[in-house]
Amino acid sequence: WSDGGGGGGGGSWADAKNERKIFVGGIAFSADEAHLRSLFEQCGVIEDFVFMRDENGSFKGVAFITFATKEAVPQALEYDGDNYRGRELKVAMATVREKDSKGAGGKGKDKGKGKGKDKGKGKDKGDKGKGKGDKGK
Repeated sequence: WSDGGGGGGGGSWADAKNERKIFVGGIAFSADEAHLRSLFEQCGVIEDFVFMRDENGSFKGVAFITFATKEAVPQALEYDGDNYRGRELKVAMATVREKDSKGAGGKGKDKGKGKGKDKGKGKDKGDKGKGKGDKGK
C-alpha cells in the first residue's frame, strides 16, 4: 500500500494543483502586482502567484495563479473579459506543458519555414511547367 499510495498520491497532487491553476493575460504593463493579487484573493486563498517578468525584470502582462482550493477557480474564471486598468483580461485554466515539449527557445524557431513542404511544391510546379511546354509544341 505504501508504494502504490505514495506514487498515486504524488500524481494526484500534481493533477489537483493543475486543476487549481489559472492563466491571466492581457494585464496592463503598468499593473501593480499587489493590487492584482488582492483582486484574485477575493475568489479564495492564493497558494502561488507568479507575475511573469522578462530577463530585464519588466512585467510581461501575464500571471499564473494557483489557488489553495479548486472551489476558487470558477469565481476567478468569471474575471475573463473584465476591464482591468484599460485592458481586457483573459482568464483561463492554465495548460500543462510537458518538460520536453516546445520551450521558450524552441517555440517558433522553425515557425513559417515549412520544412519539406516547399521543396515538394516547387518541384511539382516545375514539372507542370515543363509538361505544358511539351504539350504546346
